[in-house]
Amino acid sequence: MAIAGKKGKLVIDTDESRVLGIKNWSLALNINTLETTGLGDDWKSYITGMKEWTASSSGDYEIKGGAELKGQDALQEAFLNG
Repeated sequence: MAIAGKKGKLVIDTDESRVLGIKNWSLALNINTLETTGLGDDWKSYITGMKEWTASSSGDYEIKGGAELKGQDALQEAFLNG
């Protein structure tokens, strides 16, 4: 089912910066398929394995905080700390 991204948003938890606009975004979902066919079986059989997802976006970003770049520091800290 397709959903329009009209009400979507990207939030960064800091007062020092803000996202001005998203130019594009993507979301990828994946489930591994594991084969469980045994010797002597006439038909292949499968089970679902591990699930994973990735997301990305690009857009305009305003950094407040002058030369200290506090907003950028918050992004880097969030990335490094998971």
